[in-house]
Amino acid sequence: MTINRATQLLFIITPAIFSAHAQDLEIVSGNQKLSSGTTWFEYRKHSEKQDYPTILFESGALSHSSYWNPVIDSIASFANTIRYDRAGLGSSSQPKDSVRSAVQIAEELNELLDSLKVDQKIILVCHSAGGFYGRAFSALHGNKVQAMILIESPCTAWEDMLRSSLTEDQNRERDSLLNVNRSALPFIQRQEYEAAEANRKFLDQVPQMRIPVYIIHGTDHNWPEAYNARLLDQKWRDCQSSLLSISEKSYLIEAPNAGHHVFEAFDLPGFIREKVINQQ
Repeated sequence: MTINRATQLLFIITPAIFSAHAQDLEIVSGNQKLSSGTTWFEYRKHSEKQDYPTILFESGALSHSSYWNPVIDSIASFANTIRYDRAGLGSSSQPKDSVRSAVQIAEELNELLDSLKVDQKIILVCHSAGGFYGRAFSALHGNKVQAMILIESPCTAWEDMLRSSLTEDQNRERDSLLNVNRSALPFIQRQEYEAAEANRKFLDQVPQMRIPVYIIHGTDHNWPEAYNARLLDQKWRDCQSSLLSISEKSYLIEAPNAGHHVFEAFDLPGFIREKVINQQ
């Protein structure tokens, strides 16, 4: 889908002041009309002569593009960056299709990239449940992906691993709390959660990828006091290690003292620049 003149009028052009290459950077943001509805995005693009990679950020459950505020400026100083709000989240409109599976979300992302005329392979940076969407996109549109970074993203077996680590009473209490919390969510957010089982089944059938996949996880999780934190920490490490099998070129990175939001204690911009981009 091309960006027509009427749509361009909706864009916000913001001057870049944080980068050493500010004169070569254009920031375009606004609402892009897609077949699923209207999707909000932000595209920070350097001039083509810079030959910078393009990084796409995928947020986790209940999160949208603002999640990346702490790191976006730094990363945009050495890369083109794209972040967006999934349908029904943030500033994006409610989707026409209520199915919010990883496959559906991946196809909507692909349409967004085509509409923005992104013609180079992207590096996917995915947090938490966003890893399911990034993995689905890589499986369906692998020719558009250069590498993928999974940050605290669960393996498909995590729910079973977690439940097996809790007592019957703890599982009942957790189920009750989840039902109450999710019933209070907007419809589309509930639909993302309800697609989790279908997402796991789909990803379990995906062939092994050939792109580099970097798996980053923290070591300092704030488990509920009644839970066996030591056991859960080990289960989470096992879960993260199992993700190594999704690609022929996979790397496991442990972030000491970091929790679920790892870049609070982990230099994500530095890692991307030194360990991902410079080694491509």
